[in-house]
Amino acid sequence: MLGCHTKYEGPNTGYNLSAEELSTLQSGDLIFRMGYGALSLSIVSMLNDTIKVSHCAIVLKDSLGLSAIHTISSSLSDTDGMQKCSIEEFIADSRKNSIAAVRFKNGNGQKIADKAIYYLNKQVPFDIAFNLADSSAFFCSELPIRILKDEFAFDVLQGKEPVMSNCRFSAFFHPQYFETIVYHLSR
Repeated sequence: MLGCHTKYEGPNTGYNLSAEELSTLQSGDLIFRMGYGALSLSIVSMLNDTIKVSHCAIVLKDSLGLSAIHTISSSLSDTDGMQKCSIEEFIADSRKNSIAAVRFKNGNGQKIADKAIYYLNKQVPFDIAFNLADSSAFFCSELPIRILKDEFAFDVLQGKEPVMSNCRFSAFFHPQYFETIVYHLSR
């Protein structure tokens, strides 16, 4: 398993989801968090979103348990781009009360997870340019945006210009398209 070990280690809050919350997660769910570093604060500030998170991943549920598949820059991790870690490890890198998970209503979650595994196996690098027009590299929210568009013809951006500033995490919480599964976000 390619790890999610970030170079920055924030305070150990012991933060986790309950066993009941973890049991509700399914393959293809999207999970969001806010990390500890300056980059996380910068992302939240730049996006000026109603949802105060800075990173997302796709959940994989298999015989080994729950995992998070996501992409992260080599400036924050020993591995550049696509990686996989346990869901507990993904959550441990988050600030307390900064976790949420949603499920796309109009698609097959396993198909979303399978496509994430495909990109993981291709070892797609992190998109440092934050360029949605180029699918040779992905930033974190670009991964589910691309999968939903390619697999289900669903445009998360709803026709907005495909630039980073339009990639607000709140787009994944639109109740017409996404069901909220877990919500531990400070308001």
